[in-house]
Amino acid sequence: MEKVYSSYMNTVTQPAQQEGMSQDTKIIITVLMLLFFLPAGIVLTWIWMKWPKWVKIVITLPVFISILAIVVAMIAVSLNPRGQIVKMQELECKQQCNASVNQSICVNECLQKLQTTSKDYYQDQPINPTTYPQQQ
Repeated sequence: MEKVYSSYMNTVTQPAQQEGMSQDTKIIITVLMLLFFLPAGIVLTWIWMKWPKWVKIVITLPVFISILAIVVAMIAVSLNPRGQIVKMQELECKQQCNASVNQSICVNECLQKLQTTSKDYYQDQPINPTTYPQQQ
């Protein structure tokens, strides 16, 4: 009876051992995924790899910080779009006046031109883009 049980256990456990991938194969797949498809590589790093946690965190942290920076930038722009437009216009004027002899006068003239043209444009625009003037 014991011989039958042990032979049964051998047949049950042997296929499971043959199906699993070696650790080297998992490392190669994970590194390739980290290089070519980062999200999947990060998931595989946390699931498959038996690396120390600090290594996993070092791999994951830049992606997390990048996503967080994009979200913060989007929120900052959406909170004050006119302020961001003014900053962009100032930067554009400074870039245009780099070659000018008197940069401060050039920048002031450029900004005055932009303010007069943008004032006409913004008077027609609603302050909150979700509220539109009622048509009668």
